[in-house]
Amino acid sequence: MWEYLPLALVVALLALWVVGLHAAHRRGFLEPRHLHPAGPFLMWKTARGRAFIERLSQPKRFWRFFGDASLAIVGLTMIGTTALLIWEATIVQTPAVRENAPSPQLLLGLPGINPLIPLWYGIFGLAIAIVLHEFSHGILARVANIRIRSLGVIFFLLPIGAFVEPDEDEMKVLPRRERARLYAAGPATNMILALLFAFLFSSVMMSSVAPVHDGVGIVSFTPDSPIQAAGAAPFTVITSVNGTEIRSYADFTRVKGTLHANDTIPITTYDGSQYRTFNVTLAADASGGPLFGFFGVDTTTDYYHPLSNP
Repeated sequence: MWEYLPLALVVALLALWVVGLHAAHRRGFLEPRHLHPAGPFLMWKTARGRAFIERLSQPKRFWRFFGDASLAIVGLTMIGTTALLIWEATIVQTPAVRENAPSPQLLLGLPGINPLIPLWYGIFGLAIAIVLHEFSHGILARVANIRIRSLGVIFFLLPIGAFVEPDEDEMKVLPRRERARLYAAGPATNMILALLFAFLFSSVMMSSVAPVHDGVGIVSFTPDSPIQAAGAAPFTVITSVNGTEIRSYADFTRVKGTLHANDTIPITTYDGSQYRTFNVTLAADASGGPLFGFFGVDTTTDYYHPLSNP
C-alpha cells in the first residue's frame, strides 16, 4: 500500500492544480494578470521582449541565410533519424538487446529522471535550449514581417516551457518557404548549439578536469543485478576486476572476455574517499556470457562515453 503513496500524492497535487486553475479562471482572477488557461496548462503572456527580437532580426539577409541553412540541417537530421529508427527496429528484437535493454529512465532526456543528466545542470541547459529555440522562431517571424503578438511561459505546476506567439492570420498567408524557415530555425538552433558545446566541453574544457579515479563508472543497475546484490553502489568507479586493474572500459572488456557466467570474482570500487571490494557471482546474459548488471560510463575526460549494459 505504502509504495503507491508517492503516486497518490502526485495525482492529488495535479487534481488540486486543475481545480484551482479552473476556479481562478471562473472568478476572473487570471486574465487581468496576463494569465491564460489552456486545459491543465497555464500560459503567462507579455509584450516584453518584442523590441529585443525586433533589434536582433535587423540583419535580415543573414537570418534568411540562416533560415535556408536550418532547412538543410533539419532535412538531413530527419533523414538520419529515420535511418537510425529503421536500423534500431532491425536489432531491437535480437536476444541480446531484449535481455540487456537500457532502463526507461535512460531513454528519457529529462533531468531528474535520466540518471546520466544531473538535475540542476539539466534544468539550466533545458531552459537555455527552450529560450534560444523560441527566440529563433521569433526572429525568423520578424524577418518574414510576421507580427509577434506575445511572448510567454507555460506552467504545469512549475514552468515547463516558453513560447513566441506569431499572428496566426499572417502565418496562414506566408509563402511556404518563409514558413518553413520559421519552423526550422528553432530545432536547427538547438542542434547547432548542442554540437558547439559538445565540442567545447569535450575537447577544450574537459581537458582540465581530472576524474575521481580511472576506471568504469557505475551509473545505475539492471533488475536482479549481480554487482548490486554484492554491495556495489551507484556513482562509484570500478577500479579492479578479478585482480586486474581497470583504467578504462577497454580494460574492463578484456577482463570480461576471460570470465564466464556463474564465476565468483572480486571487484573493487572507489567512491571518492575509500576502496571497497566485493565478491560478485556473475549472471548469464542472453547469449550465455557473463553479466555484471550495471550501466556505466568510461571515466576518460577526452570524450563522454555512455556504455551499454555489461
